[in-house]
Amino acid sequence: MKYILFLFCCTLLLFSCTEEYIPELKPSDQSVMVVEGFINVSGESNIRLSRSKNFGDSGMYEPVNGAAVVIESEGQQQYPLLETASGNYISFINNLDPSQKYRLKIAVNGNQYESTFETPEVTSPIDSISWTNSGSSVDLTLHSQGSSNERYFLFNFEETWEFKSKYEAFYKYENGAVVGRPREEIAAIYTCWKSRPSTNILTTATVNYNPNKIVFPLLSITPGDQRLSFRYSMLVNKIAVSRKAYEFYQLIKRNTESTGSIFGPLPSEVVGNIKCTTDPEELVIGYITVSSQQEKRIFIPKQWDYIYGCVDVFVEPKDIHVYFPNYIPYAEKGIGEGYFSAPTDCMDCTLQGTNRRPTFW
Repeated sequence: MKYILFLFCCTLLLFSCTEEYIPELKPSDQSVMVVEGFINVSGESNIRLSRSKNFGDSGMYEPVNGAAVVIESEGQQQYPLLETASGNYISFINNLDPSQKYRLKIAVNGNQYESTFETPEVTSPIDSISWTNSGSSVDLTLHSQGSSNERYFLFNFEETWEFKSKYEAFYKYENGAVVGRPREEIAAIYTCWKSRPSTNILTTATVNYNPNKIVFPLLSITPGDQRLSFRYSMLVNKIAVSRKAYEFYQLIKRNTESTGSIFGPLPSEVVGNIKCTTDPEELVIGYITVSSQQEKRIFIPKQWDYIYGCVDVFVEPKDIHVYFPNYIPYAEKGIGEGYFSAPTDCMDCTLQGTNRRPTFW
């Protein structure tokens, strides 16, 4: 798992020499199984399986497909998960008995993996998500209460925002001529939405706050960001975890901050609660906690204008397709004089997001 990059520098009179040493690495030292997610006793469980790439390969990780993934209770009841996307497995059981202990079992490529049985944690509701615009940033903060049984928490969120193309594209180049674009087609490429999950590891403990009152900073957005140029929403999830799970995520957080990725070489040995039973020497990264989940959604209206950075041009009709094939005409000057045009990626929002309005919007 560990590698050494040794740089030996010496200075001899007017010159220096640098020798790079990279030792040979076994495949098992370079690529590890990564298991992300938790067993949700109050809703869907979402588990992501991947393998870190070998040192020197492009990309950070590759999904693990075709695995048999099940949740197993201490009473030996099993609840299978379905692979709904590459490396993503979901259990559609909405309620598990909170008096039972549970673990995760995985079978893939002839190997068996399992986590330890864990007692379900009960998560108290999120009171609110607040936001403030200080002028230098918009800051989102979670407010919640803990309880005598809750001390450690893991948060994650998903952002969704509405954005628009720079202009409405009233025209298009078709069959060698500029023609008017139908109204429904104009709307289809003018307004879009984009979503993305949080990528940072967000944890806290009630020991950091006034007894059991949690005030946790989630995110800061600086002026001019596209996310707050029309309408923005954040869905926040709160999960109570055990002390061991909290310590695991704290260690992962420190490692990712120093290496830049959970899939990179780890400067500290990470020990979770999941292992390979067919090959005890195989390294597996992951901590499968069992908990209920609480969520809260917030909406924020437009806070500023977005600067597109597009270079517009005025083009004669005969020159659009020849000299500006990646431009879309959006307005006409006079009759037959020419068209104002802008780059396609500034005129077609579907190149950056989806024109399907979210159900919660």
